[in-house]
Amino acid sequence: MTRANYVVYAAGNWYDAQGKIANDSVYVMMQGVSADPKSSDSIKQITSGLAALVDQYPNAATFHVLLLNGPYVHDASTTAKTLQLLNSRLLTPENFLKDLLAQIRTTNLVSGASSGATGSATPPSTSAGATATRAPTRKPTTSSCTPPAGQARLWVKNGYSGVMRFTIGAPDVGFQKDFDVPADGQFHYIDLPPSAKYTYSASIPGVGKASQRLADIFGPFVAGQCYYLPFQSS
Repeated sequence: MTRANYVVYAAGNWYDAQGKIANDSVYVMMQGVSADPKSSDSIKQITSGLAALVDQYPNAATFHVLLLNGPYVHDASTTAKTLQLLNSRLLTPENFLKDLLAQIRTTNLVSGASSGATGSATPPSTSAGATATRAPTRKPTTSSCTPPAGQARLWVKNGYSGVMRFTIGAPDVGFQKDFDVPADGQFHYIDLPPSAKYTYSASIPGVGKASQRLADIFGPFVAGQCYYLPFQSS
């Protein structure tokens, strides 16, 4: 996929409804090439992602292609059984794409709202900025996935015009910190002990404030893995 000039953030095993790693479900997360997940360019990107996943994980049962666009994550998924029907010509390519696009799930990373139809996630509400102890995030030269041993790494990007106050914590591992993420449109990283109970709150003066359980987006944070959380206007 990198040969097709797609920006790939992460790939690997997906998660079940309880937030546990599912060995038979896989995903790839990419920067969307279009703001519309149903555009011809996005369809090409989704099908390329599915083809790469099938090639890399031929025994998987479920495949997810995640496209990041502004504050939205678009999840296009299908199953091995559906692909088998497609390959055996019992399902036409037209009907396959129709069903695939109809089932795209969209999540707004700022407000936490999600929907089964694209473009209908709720925009963030506005409120005063939070006050907390400030700590700088660490700006990388490249967004490589090299967390310290026993740690997970969260990449956070602030694509708005004001400094973002970002608070993250998990009570089961005793982690609670506040960060100021600069408005430079770059990913900055935070190394974290593994946990399935992280929550975040993000506040940008004049833009809004939101909070959410990170497990609802990524599943549990696993040592050695990287997770990408961009905040930006569409």
